[in-house]
Amino acid sequence: MGWIDKLTSYVGSFQGKVELERSPSRINLTDLDNWLKNTKNNLFLSLQDDLSNYLNKIKDLKWNYDDYFEIFNKQILYNPKGKEDIREILFSTKKLLNYILKYSKISQHVEKVEQINQCPITIKNKLEDRSLNINLNNFRIQNYDSDFLPNILNKIISLNQNFKEKLIISGILKYGLIEQSAFRVTNSSKKIKLLNNVLLEKRARFASSAIKSNENEDDLKKIKLDPAFVNIIKEKHEIKKLKKQKNKFNHEIVNYLESIKPALEKYVAISQNPQLIQNYIENPLKTFKNDEGLTIIHEISHINMIITSGKLDLPLSILNNIIPLIEKGESDFLKDLHKNIYDITPIQVPTEPQADNQVLNRIDEIEYRLEHYTKLNDKLQQEIEQSTFQLNQEIEKQKFEKSIFENLIKVNIKREIILNF
Repeated sequence: MGWIDKLTSYVGSFQGKVELERSPSRINLTDLDNWLKNTKNNLFLSLQDDLSNYLNKIKDLKWNYDDYFEIFNKQILYNPKGKEDIREILFSTKKLLNYILKYSKISQHVEKVEQINQCPITIKNKLEDRSLNINLNNFRIQNYDSDFLPNILNKIISLNQNFKEKLIISGILKYGLIEQSAFRVTNSSKKIKLLNNVLLEKRARFASSAIKSNENEDDLKKIKLDPAFVNIIKEKHEIKKLKKQKNKFNHEIVNYLESIKPALEKYVAISQNPQLIQNYIENPLKTFKNDEGLTIIHEISHINMIITSGKLDLPLSILNNIIPLIEKGESDFLKDLHKNIYDITPIQVPTEPQADNQVLNRIDEIEYRLEHYTKLNDKLQQEIEQSTFQLNQEIEKQKFEKSIFENLIKVNIKREIILNF
């Protein structure tokens, strides 16, 4: 029974090899170009014998047709009826046979296969076109019956179709699609590499910026927590607060005076204090600050009286906007605003030792850098999110293109492959 065990072991080993050979081939993307070239060359080699057999049969047809052509071409001279149309068909058939035999290499023939298959069909259709009035029975060709030419064309069509079927089965006619698919996969991989490098660079910049931002935050905390400089920092913040209030009041008075400017421009000609009114028109903020007695309030009251009497020449739409503002000016609004401006003007900046000034300058410098890095971090964070999205999109696209490529190989070349990146 020992020989049975050996046979069983051998068969099992053989089956294992078959299963291994049928398993999908793994191809690295870096080797894809060479694999495509080798596979294409192998397909060409496998089809070369079929091409030779096909061309030999075409040669046999050509040898028979050449004799028929010479006799028929001479016969046309003696029977001119429809001779131009039949001569065109005769010469087209001869050219077709020569054209087919011209492409003896499979790579050349694959490029011309559609044209080669269509030509005899076109010639046959023309031969059968009744509008051309071609009747082969009108020509008596020695040793050839009237069906010889149609039979030649039918044989060419049949040989072409049989050979094209072999090309289709081999998958070589779809190789252009396979190569285009491979290009898309390769191009997608290049984009992924580029996008990944961009993302790594942005992450590195973000990490560096974050470190610098943290360093500036730590420096600022140390200074702000130092008891020796708490009062300095407090005064600095108070100065900023006062400046902000001052700007607010200045903005408020300028806006108000600009709003009643049309009334002031009409009123200046009849005012008892035209220079003051003109100053308010040209430089409202400076004039208001220098108007210690707030003469402007009296002038505004006078303007209100003139408006009420209907003597101020302004469009009704403008008057409707100005009247509430004029009435506002007669209230305590301008007095309170003038007082507020004078209460904080000028801003008293504490006299500070040189060391204190250095600390304040240092704080300003750190805060400026901190603001810069905060903005930069936000910008880089957005760019990282966008680049990550683009990278993930391209990875999904690559998976899709990879699936299409592997399926094209499976369907057309009858091989299973797995493309590795």
